[in-house]
Amino acid sequence: MLSARFGDVSSLAALRTVLADRSADEGERRHALAVLSVARDAELPPILQALLDDNAFRSAAIRELTGFDHPDTAEHLLSRYASFPPPDRAAALSTLAARGDYAAATLAAMESGRIPLADLTPYLARQMAGLNDDRVTALLDRLYGVSRSGDAAKRDLVAKYRRIYENSADWMYSAEHGRAIYDRVCVQCHKLHGAGGDIGPELTGANRLDLDYLLENVVDPNALIGHDYQLTMVRLTDGRVLSGIIEQSGDQTVTVTMLTGSETVQRSDIAGMDRLDVSMMPEGLLDGLTEIEVQNLLKYLRNDRQVPAAQ
Repeated sequence: MLSARFGDVSSLAALRTVLADRSADEGERRHALAVLSVARDAELPPILQALLDDNAFRSAAIRELTGFDHPDTAEHLLSRYASFPPPDRAAALSTLAARGDYAAATLAAMESGRIPLADLTPYLARQMAGLNDDRVTALLDRLYGVSRSGDAAKRDLVAKYRRIYENSADWMYSAEHGRAIYDRVCVQCHKLHGAGGDIGPELTGANRLDLDYLLENVVDPNALIGHDYQLTMVRLTDGRVLSGIIEQSGDQTVTVTMLTGSETVQRSDIAGMDRLDVSMMPEGLLDGLTEIEVQNLLKYLRNDRQVPAAQ
């Protein structure tokens, strides 16, 4: 590992062979991947692309592909996207949103119907917009539209969702369905009833029973932003953009926490950092949901106990 960090490439060829060999010991393969990743081995991307078909290494390969600008990566991810389990789909979209060429290919696939447009979350759309790529911006404008803004528009949305909630019969509520929507929209950032991520505030003890409080925070997350939850765009010299929360900031390195995990980068690899006056939580989270989905999500969020996950 130290040799790789200091540029010694003498062992990389053997490590590539171990990593690509599905009959090799899994621990040795994972060690090989770690060393090759640290070395930023230029010959690693084709192996990572092949590992997308290896169940034991698919998730790691998706994450590692983010660090390489390779012309075939977007197509490898897009062609397998439908076969990925949900967590790997989310990771794939995060990788695809990190570079202009990848994002443009992804949005084109969504425009053609090859990839569901509904999978483009507001968070990903905002990250793609931060690439400042004309092709990506044009596709986003065409596919995603302009986010609603302004106090009056937000008040209208709060009133709309309150009516949906209050006018829904109890027999329509499915606790399991509500949790499934939560797991799709919220669980990567927020913990509720012991399950979820730690990027955003813990929801279990929040004032969830107050419907207006709940809706106002979902519809207008930028009304009051804690410093710990402000979004930062980190632009790297290799062309990538990392979008997340700064977890640690030292003289030599910066650690960025994103939806798919944390990444520590050298300050020498950072071209620029912009701390935005917006929350990590984007607006428009409910826009892509049907009325019954909104109802089920809100009722689940207000539930005082955990429910089983849908099978």
